[in-house]
Amino acid sequence: MNKLTLFILPFLWGVSCVQAEKEVSLPSKPSTLPPVLSLPPEGCPTDPLEPGRVTDGDTATVAGESVRFLHINTPELGESWAFEGADFLEEMIGGNPVSLSGECSRDGYGRLLAEVFSSEGKNTNLELVRAGLAHVFLFPPYPEGTAEKYLAAEAEARSARLGIWSGDPRYAGSLHITSFHADPDGADSEDLNGEYIRLANISGMDLDLEGYRLTDQEEKNSYTFPPVLLRAGHQLKISVGSGENKVDPNASMQLYWGSDVPVFNNDGDTATLWDREGHHVDKVYHPVRELPHAEQLPPPASGRIAAEDAIHYIGETLTVEGIVVWTEASGTGKVCKVAFSDDRRGFLVATFPYAKFAMPGCWDGSLVGKAVAIRGKIKFYKGAPEIIVNKSSQVTMGDAEAIDPFADIVLSAGVLTPEQASDHIGETTTVGGRVLSVYISSSKKVCKLNLSADYKTGFSVTSFSGDKAALPGCWDRSLEGKILDVSGTIEAYQGATQIVVNEGAQVFIHE
Repeated sequence: MNKLTLFILPFLWGVSCVQAEKEVSLPSKPSTLPPVLSLPPEGCPTDPLEPGRVTDGDTATVAGESVRFLHINTPELGESWAFEGADFLEEMIGGNPVSLSGECSRDGYGRLLAEVFSSEGKNTNLELVRAGLAHVFLFPPYPEGTAEKYLAAEAEARSARLGIWSGDPRYAGSLHITSFHADPDGADSEDLNGEYIRLANISGMDLDLEGYRLTDQEEKNSYTFPPVLLRAGHQLKISVGSGENKVDPNASMQLYWGSDVPVFNNDGDTATLWDREGHHVDKVYHPVRELPHAEQLPPPASGRIAAEDAIHYIGETLTVEGIVVWTEASGTGKVCKVAFSDDRRGFLVATFPYAKFAMPGCWDGSLVGKAVAIRGKIKFYKGAPEIIVNKSSQVTMGDAEAIDPFADIVLSAGVLTPEQASDHIGETTTVGGRVLSVYISSSKKVCKLNLSADYKTGFSVTSFSGDKAALPGCWDRSLEGKILDVSGTIEAYQGATQIVVNEGAQVFIHE
């Protein structure tokens, strides 16, 4: 069994609540993610990889490779416990070396499949299950003892009512629908098996599924399961079209509905699972495929529009201006909305707890009645145009123009701009600019001052928790919006540039 050493960095989030597919099986279509690594004949590669980042609770991207954590499944972003799972994973491996273990085969999306071990030697896949933030999700064949080990961890979490086992209705039944693929690429009638449902046995015991049923929203279409034994922790795929059922409980299982026409409605439908006594087991929705209900226009040369016109510019990155009519935080506290009219199908701004500092006036209601300009990409979500705010530089109060990162900045001779930093990698020099946003990882191990609008490719000042005293204004966010000079060696990191600060003398703050 080979192991691979690599590094995972914390990530920045900008998430809208949408339903996503998370699939580990091998579909008929070819992979859309080209392989990056040269793999040995067996096992994971042994060569070190470039640093990467956590993507969600069971996926990490490393050196261009997406790594899917084997044997487990976590809630999708936007579902209950998704943020907690990703945060837990970041706490375990964020900023620290980890190892991959297993065969490192690829799934249908080109992702490597592996167990991921922290720098302390802990199996993060197993720890996610033990914390109640993932359920067991087995694809035979797998090494001897795997099922027993993971199911024992799941039983511990269920007994302690941790995470998904604390009363979440999606995990209250014996089976859990993990994927609902109602709208395959192209014409549905030409790819009936592209319509499928995948479910997992989360009961902790083997189940005989004979007589269980799957139905669509109106129960006009119904599939009754044949005699089939689904082992604890294992998964099963049901395709709408025809094929030969694979019912060996010790192998990956596949059933076919046998329909000669599409079953599920692309414009919104529900898949419901019933046991043989007619009791509801699980239900999952396929959202309505939304399209803007207004003519789409080319963006104005000024790059600025009124809030009531946002519906005409879906997909464009613009500055939207208006007067805030109301703000509203969800009952769960996981999202806050800013509205510019009483019409809930009008323009909205959404922000999330991880970026609360970017628009605190949403959460405390102080933005109501204020003139605000919001910069960002206009999306169409649940029938309304929307911009997601995760950086304070996206928000401008009053009628002022959006912040120019170099406004009021006079750089001394020899001081580089953030844009020039990429041309001086490896040099010890000084970079000056305005702090456009502050990012602190949920593990509280890394703080970044972003001096560029695009943090993924721009320049940042990085501070680690052991050197907080050298840059306290990062950790308490008081440097946001400030102009500063930072001296040190410019490093290339993850497609961006940075200077790491470990001494206070490296930073000069302009008053």
